[in-house]
Formats: sequence, C-alpha cells, structure tokens
Amino acid sequence: MPHPLPTDHTERENGDRRTHDFRSFLHSLYKRRRRGMRRSADGTISHYVDIYDKTTVWIAVTITLLSCTDSLLTLILIQNGRATEANPVMKALIDSDTMLFIAVKAALTILCILFIVAHKNFWLFKNRLRAKYILLATFIGYASLINYELVLLNI
Repeated sequence: MPHPLPTDHTERENGDRRTHDFRSFLHSLYKRRRRGMRRSADGTISHYVDIYDKTTVWIAVTITLLSCTDSLLTLILIQNGRATEANPVMKALIDSDTMLFIAVKAALTILCILFIVAHKNFWLFKNRLRAKYILLATFIGYASLINYELVLLNI
C-alpha cells in the first residue's frame, strides 16, 4: 500500500519525508542503488554507498590475505628464532594458542577493513583526506611488511 501524500508542506520543510523503518532496511539489502553521490557538487560531503567499486573490494580482500600471510610468516620467523612478536597482546596469544592468534588477528583485520570500506567516502582531518586512502596505505604497509619478512627468511 503506497504512503499517502502529505497534506501540508511541514514534512518537506522539516527534512526528509521518506520513512526509515525495518521494511525500508530490508528493501535496501536486495535493491541496492547508491554507487556514489547524487550530485557531483556534493563531492565534499561524507557519504555511504550501497555498491562498492571493484578496486575497493580487491584491495580489501588482498589486505585480508596479506594479514593471514603475515600471521603465518610471523609464526615461521618466531619458530626459526629470527624474530620475536613486538605486540604484547599478540605475543600472549602466540604463547597460549597459535590458532587463536591467527583467528584473532584475522578477525581484527577483517573488522577494521570492513569499517574502513563502509566509510571510504568519509573525509578525515578537516576535509583533507578521504578514508579510502587509509585503505590504500594499509595495503602498501602490509605489502612492505610481507616483503621484509620474506627478506628475513632469505626467500
């Protein structure tokens, strides 16, 4: 049943006239439309999107894989006596259970990456930097870390 039209202009004057209820949330799960801002002039406004570009998804998945690779290389380096874990929380996890270490590290990475991807079009530092560049910096950081670990392993 369609929503009745407003009889006066108060709804339009007071802001958004659309309803935001559970039905609209369910509708947004399968009927995604927003890929970007509606107006090009709104490029300076932080905003969410429903559909993510392939590059963002590729970088997010690659960061997750690099994080898992880092976990495995860290365990190999520690086992060979070539490195020690600097993070005391992760060191405690390694000492107690290596599988728990890998699971916690993967879960933390995935949660952080999901948060950054969801907010990729948000501005940081007084509109000087988009959050999507944090994702790119994380990718470069992990790639550099993996390279360093491979050098330590003489590979």
